[in-house]
Amino acid sequence: MKGNARALAPPLSPARARRLLRIGVLPWVALTLLVTLQAQILAALQQRPQPFLPSLGYTAAIYSAWALLGPLLLAAAHRILAAGGARRMRAAMLAAGLPVALALHVGLFSMLYWPVYGRSFASPGAMIPYVLAANLDTGALAYAAIVAIAVQHRRRLAAVKAPPHPPASASDGLWVRTGGGRQHVALETIEWVATAGDYVEIHTAAGTILADGSLSALGAALPPAAFARVHRTAIVRLDKVRAVRRLGRGDALLELAGGATVRLSRRYRPALSGWAALG
Repeated sequence: MKGNARALAPPLSPARARRLLRIGVLPWVALTLLVTLQAQILAALQQRPQPFLPSLGYTAAIYSAWALLGPLLLAAAHRILAAGGARRMRAAMLAAGLPVALALHVGLFSMLYWPVYGRSFASPGAMIPYVLAANLDTGALAYAAIVAIAVQHRRRLAAVKAPPHPPASASDGLWVRTGGGRQHVALETIEWVATAGDYVEIHTAAGTILADGSLSALGAALPPAAFARVHRTAIVRLDKVRAVRRLGRGDALLELAGGATVRLSRRYRPALSGWAALG
């Protein structure tokens, strides 16, 4: 039995322990101290000083409920970020999660801490409106922290999730990873490519393809004779550029055959120094 118990509950590795501490504890400790300090400074400015320890205890209670909800909300944010689709749609879904997260938080806080902070209320449910009104700002800050952690984790996964796109040639085109699997893109159909959060948008004559990966990885797979990076967020196909409008200080706007305009940053202008249209 003892051997089976050890097999079912392996020891926590130091790396996993550090990760749990970094994600599950440290952000909430930092927010607790930050919000408590803000409240102390504001009370002092209003000449209504508050005892430090009770203020710290209440703020710690608020964020302990967020810490308990953290794994659930992180998992939900990860699912939204991994769902693909338009960047604005994913941002709207994350924003819509705020009232849900606030409702879960005040409900959990009221159940846990009614005996401590709810003596003037008849039941935990009776203190929910007060807790919600008193902690809208700190709740929004906590939810933003959870979303930020999810976004950063997603970016790290995308960075290590090579394998990079295989080098393409004019004859075989380019294979990219999309939400539905892998898709082949003919190079002659690509006009420009842009970053889209953790994804890249490949703009073609037939429409836009949202693909996994980074702009740098995709750019390494495109033939350098036909494509050039013109901004930290964009790559263009050179023979699709129809006009150049100078903006001054080395910047310019590139007008493409499909009607789009892409900014050329002076940082990337040297890569196009031999191109006649910049002359």
